[in-house]
Amino acid sequence: MGFIPDITVQERDWYRDRLVVGVDDDNADLAARAAEIKAYMDKSRVPEGLLVSPTHFRVYRNMYGRPPDAVTEVADFPTERVMGRLPSQTQGPEFEDFVQRWLERLQAEFLNGRIVLPPDVREVVEWEIMPQLYVGEIGATGPRWPTVAS
Repeated sequence: MGFIPDITVQERDWYRDRLVVGVDDDNADLAARAAEIKAYMDKSRVPEGLLVSPTHFRVYRNMYGRPPDAVTEVADFPTERVMGRLPSQTQGPEFEDFVQRWLERLQAEFLNGRIVLPPDVREVVEWEIMPQLYVGEIGATGPRWPTVAS
């Protein structure tokens, strides 16, 4: 089965992906996960992508060229430097939910200055992530919590 993003930002009214996010909670094989995200972005013509793990926050940009250079890595920061203090539970649905809530907070509070980021991180967020958040709706791509039979 191919890559399915954990979180997407879809353009309002067009329902086209503007930003895809892969959440990798175990850091097992970030190179393989990055390759999946990049291939998905290239095939689906998605402008921006993120790979978020407990240790890495990677940003990708689609240059709409020929593979393998169509999608390039713009930045790789320590996750805590970008998102602040991580929750004690950095696995599974809890971590995916944390990443989605962070994106929602960024969307709501970046312009009013309530989000404090180091200058180099702020520049990447401002130029790579925020344009997609301004035009899009953030959502999970599937259920996070298992259903409980009653």
